[in-house]
Amino acid sequence: MKQSLNEIARGKFDLPRLREREALCAASADLREGLAAFSAQREPVFSGR
Repeated sequence: MKQSLNEIARGKFDLPRLREREALCAASADLREGLAAFSAQREPVFSGR
Protein backbone atom coordinates (compact mmCIF):
# COMPACT_ATOMS: atom_id res chain seq x y z
CA MET A 1 0.00 0.00 0.00
CA LYS A 2 2.84 2.38 0.76
CA GLN A 3 4.14 2.05 -2.79
CA SER A 4 0.67 2.73 -4.16
CA LEU A 5 0.25 5.82 -1.99
CA ASN A 6 3.64 7.15 -3.07
CA GLU A 7 2.76 6.63 -6.74
CA ILE A 8 -0.57 8.41 -6.28
CA ALA A 9 1.13 11.32 -4.51
CA ARG A 10 3.56 11.70 -7.43
CA GLY A 11 0.68 11.51 -9.90
CA LYS A 12 2.34 8.60 -11.68
CA PHE A 13 0.42 5.40 -11.19
CA ASP A 14 -1.04 2.50 -13.13
CA LEU A 15 -4.66 1.99 -12.05
CA PRO A 16 -4.80 -1.75 -12.84
CA ARG A 17 -1.63 -2.28 -10.77
CA LEU A 18 -3.11 -0.25 -7.90
CA ARG A 19 -6.24 -2.40 -7.99
CA GLU A 20 -4.08 -5.55 -7.96
CA ARG A 21 -2.22 -4.37 -4.87
CA GLU A 22 -5.50 -3.40 -3.23
CA ALA A 23 -6.87 -6.90 -3.80
CA LEU A 24 -3.75 -8.47 -2.31
CA CYS A 25 -4.07 -6.36 0.82
CA ALA A 26 -7.80 -7.02 1.13
CA ALA A 27 -7.17 -10.78 1.04
CA SER A 28 -4.31 -10.72 3.55
CA ALA A 29 -4.24 -12.63 6.82
CA ASP A 30 -2.94 -9.47 8.51
CA LEU A 31 -6.08 -7.54 7.52
CA ARG A 32 -8.26 -10.28 8.97
CA GLU A 33 -6.16 -10.29 12.15
CA GLY A 34 -6.36 -6.51 12.45
CA LEU A 35 -10.13 -6.53 12.07
CA ALA A 36 -10.53 -9.40 14.55
CA ALA A 37 -8.27 -7.68 17.09
CA PHE A 38 -10.14 -4.41 16.72
CA SER A 39 -13.46 -6.17 17.18
CA ALA A 40 -12.19 -8.04 20.26
CA GLN A 41 -10.52 -4.87 21.61
CA ARG A 42 -7.11 -6.52 21.82
CA GLU A 43 -3.67 -5.92 20.39
CA PRO A 44 -3.21 -7.49 16.93
CA VAL A 45 -0.53 -10.08 16.28
CA PHE A 46 0.55 -9.57 12.69
CA SER A 47 2.35 -12.29 10.75
CA GLY A 48 3.39 -10.34 7.67
CA ARG A 49 1.06 -12.31 5.42
